[in-house]
Amino acid sequence: MLTSRDYRRRAWAALKGKWGTVAITYFIVMVVASICSGLSVFVIGGLLLLVLSGPIRYGESVQALNVMRGNKVDVSDIMSAQHRMGDTILAYFINGVYTFLWTLLFIIPGIIAAYSYSLTYYLMIDNPKLTPDEARRQSIKLMDGNKARLFKLHLSFIGWIFLSILTLGILLFWIMPYEQCAVAEFYDTVIPTRPTVEITPENTDPFDLNNNANTNAQKSDESKKDEPFYVFEEEMPRDDSDNHDSNISGK
Repeated sequence: MLTSRDYRRRAWAALKGKWGTVAITYFIVMVVASICSGLSVFVIGGLLLLVLSGPIRYGESVQALNVMRGNKVDVSDIMSAQHRMGDTILAYFINGVYTFLWTLLFIIPGIIAAYSYSLTYYLMIDNPKLTPDEARRQSIKLMDGNKARLFKLHLSFIGWIFLSILTLGILLFWIMPYEQCAVAEFYDTVIPTRPTVEITPENTDPFDLNNNANTNAQKSDESKKDEPFYVFEEEMPRDDSDNHDSNISGK
């Protein structure tokens, strides 16, 4: 089973030569978010934030998958939701409502719910025929037994977050897409997918103190066949060894 370090190293290698593109993309995202926040004192600001958050997250997911799958990466990836605006907005709304309702039972259930729904946009990208709620339900199934692993992956970026403080947040333009790509790789290893990028010692995360150790461990999935990205409900993998990690039902 891959570790957080493995996901970071794969993302770091895949981003080689693409850092500028993803940084510009996230700069645009932050500018849009800042404008919406600035207008939040008016009703229009809140509405814009509600309408744009889903499509932007969808676009971020598209770009991250393109990076990790070796596809062409462009700033325009952020606009990938233009033909699915309704679905992406609905997905954001549904996930937000369910997360809020679980949060009413105290904070922890809300966090668990958010992690349960975290693969919704990736599933919508790979399965265009899925409705937002169907993607949410399949995300719950995929994350059954995997939420703790994704939480540890997010937690492993804390060193980068602290470092970004020293740069007044400028480093976030690179850290955020780096983390997004690591999550995309996590998604691609939860479902059957085509092989990922090759990892070499010189293409590793500098926060990995064991850069030169176990370099062959990152290639453990290279023997996987090139399978389509369709994910059907009956094919959903389960990790029964870690069922204590999740009590969220597919409501």
